[in-house]
Amino acid sequence: LPPIVLSDHDIAKKWLGTDIFDKTGLSNPNVSFPYFIKLCEQFRMNPDISVITNTLVYENILKDGPETEKEDSLDGWYRKDWGYDTPVLLVDTGSVGAWVTSVASGRGSSRLNFLSATICVELVEQLLRKNRPKLQEGERPRALLVCPYRPHAKLLSLLLREEGLDGEVIAGTAHNFQGSEADVVILDLVCDEPHWRVGMFIPDFDQTTIRLLNVALTRAKRRLIVV
Repeated sequence: LPPIVLSDHDIAKKWLGTDIFDKTGLSNPNVSFPYFIKLCEQFRMNPDISVITNTLVYENILKDGPETEKEDSLDGWYRKDWGYDTPVLLVDTGSVGAWVTSVASGRGSSRLNFLSATICVELVEQLLRKNRPKLQEGERPRALLVCPYRPHAKLLSLLLREEGLDGEVIAGTAHNFQGSEADVVILDLVCDEPHWRVGMFIPDFDQTTIRLLNVALTRAKRRLIVV
């Protein structure tokens, strides 16, 4: 993802509002340069997860490396018998009356959704065994809660702290988690009544949206839950 640019100045947009792929002409996966080597094999995600971004982003050139279906990293702490275990799960909140709240953020406004946040934290608690071994210092978090908005991420962090899961589970935006990974990722899209005019549904923002989704979805190694 390119940096987040707050300035409207043309120079800031030119030099900060883009990334190395755009600057070098490598955004198109079909181009070929002498210094361009395609890394077409992934070793992180379960194939049921990688097929999503392979279809949406990588034009099906991505191949799954060996052992991407192994699940030994879930042993001892993850509850496979929680009732809905599958590599990819969509949780539809349409029937529960979730409501998006607009909140002040910097020079503009942002959003949070209290009900979807509590659902995400409840999901995490369903996934964790009660008698699981304690996460050791230096180990990666077992789960990431990813969302598009910083106020919502702060709410998720507060709820995790209240449930004693702080550190074992980390909440943040897609920008926060570039380069990170976890066995379980819960992606909270936040969208709901009454704020349906969001960047995700505006065609002019499609390229930004697909990059954000690509980063968010590909943090997951073994389980991806989209709320």
